[in-house]
Amino acid sequence: MGLTVNELSMFDLNYLDCSKVQYVSYLKHKGFHVEALYYSCLDTSDEIYEQIINQKKSRWHFDELGFQQEDWPLIGVKKRNVHAESLDPLRYGISRLIEKGEVVFLSVEVFHVPHRHRSYQKERSPHSLMINGMAPDGDFNILDEAAPIFSHFKYPWSLVDQCFSEGTGFRNITFFEEIEKRSTKDIQKEAKHLFNQHLDTFEDSHRLHNHLFEFLVSKEEVDFIDTLQQLSAAYTLLSGSREMFSKFAKFIDMDKVIVETAVASSDASNQIRNTLNKAILRRRLKNEMLSEKVRELVQIEQHLVSLLKAGR
Repeated sequence: MGLTVNELSMFDLNYLDCSKVQYVSYLKHKGFHVEALYYSCLDTSDEIYEQIINQKKSRWHFDELGFQQEDWPLIGVKKRNVHAESLDPLRYGISRLIEKGEVVFLSVEVFHVPHRHRSYQKERSPHSLMINGMAPDGDFNILDEAAPIFSHFKYPWSLVDQCFSEGTGFRNITFFEEIEKRSTKDIQKEAKHLFNQHLDTFEDSHRLHNHLFEFLVSKEEVDFIDTLQQLSAAYTLLSGSREMFSKFAKFIDMDKVIVETAVASSDASNQIRNTLNKAILRRRLKNEMLSEKVRELVQIEQHLVSLLKAGR
């Protein structure tokens, strides 16, 4: 077996989807400066509102601006995707990559994945698994995230092929190739330039927070639990956005107060998420306490943006 559970930790808990979390966690373990890839992770609450509340997307289907195909060379790697209708034509290539010590990422259908207990034989949804070894009997050694850690599983070829070939996703395998050695200084310089371009267009009217305030006034007119769940997903994403931005800011050597303010925003968003989750369980909401938490978050967010624009 190549990479083991004890060697790999989740770099990102609440921002990216499952496949990208696996990518950055693996590349971080390999020594790449994945923090640089988060140059556009400072999403506005307006955009989070639009996708999670208005469009009713799952948090896992949020379309972040970064992590596009052209972004990976920033840290010195190229993302390779190979499509097939089944794993059979890919078996030799997968074996060769594993022999070289690489990890192969596999798009699968969770309906057929036994360890995904909530969805196994219940629902269909795309997911990603990491192949990090192949046993002599042909079984796959698999890594999969079970936040906040990765766990190891072993499945026969036939099952993994079924998960792949009957998938609702892209039917791709993905792997990464190192294309150039880049100095930390060069990566920091380019990442900072990309962030400044992102900051130039950053305008937030706090639509998400205003929506929550409106809900607190008129919640009897909407589906109470469904709205709370949407809001919880939105604030989870906002918390993840600010947490990952704090790591990005630290990587490019932004002022310490900016890093601390981003962390404070993440923590405040997480507190709101926790309050919403408690309300889902109790089926009642403490309006005054939640309103105060949201007002505090808005102040932190405004301070963060002011610091960033003043530091240009």
